[in-house]
Amino acid sequence: MTEKEAKGFAAEFRQHRNTFDTILIETDTLRFPALQNMDTDQSVRHYLLPEELIWMSADTLHGEELNTLINQTVTVAERMQRVYRKCLGSLLSLQEQLVASTSTIEKELV
Repeated sequence: MTEKEAKGFAAEFRQHRNTFDTILIETDTLRFPALQNMDTDQSVRHYLLPEELIWMSADTLHGEELNTLINQTVTVAERMQRVYRKCLGSLLSLQEQLVASTSTIEKELV
């Protein structure tokens, strides 16, 4: 890899990190709805990534920085999947409750 290619590679990962940081900052003001085993007072950002996002140097890319950024990205992706499943589970539970209450009302009307 040439020096120019390495700098371009580093710039791409720095851009990824900066975009990632912008998204995390936006989630800092969001709070979770009532979900089982979830703290509703906790910000979405703190849940997704409790630690600070890695700072990356401007001109070079160090393996340790890259590895940390990738691990943090994976952590956020896994936690987002967990929240998605919890929300889906809550929706399915509500649907079951709605069907049960509708059945009860129909029986009372008949």
